[in-house]
Amino acid sequence: MKVSVKLVEGMTFIAETSSGHGIVIDTKPEYGGKNLGPTPMELVLTGIAACTAFDIAVILRKMRQSFESLKVKASAERREEPPRVFTRIHIEYI
Repeated sequence: MKVSVKLVEGMTFIAETSSGHGIVIDTKPEYGGKNLGPTPMELVLTGIAACTAFDIAVILRKMRQSFESLKVKASAERREEPPRVFTRIHIEYI
């Protein structure tokens, strides 16, 4: 698996995945962005939620459990000072 991230302008980047998908990554105007896409940390949290959703779906199917919907909500807290890492992540399965 490979990805590349290229600066477009200001704080706007384009990520390209090895599967051929493009993702616009940006930040809020107060941080020099144009808010054209999710922030890097939003993408990290999205990846965590998506990975766990995929895992749950695979496990349920292997157990031959029927389900009509699956939703995962994730929220996170971050440090106030740099580096602004996640200090807590809460995942809710619906």
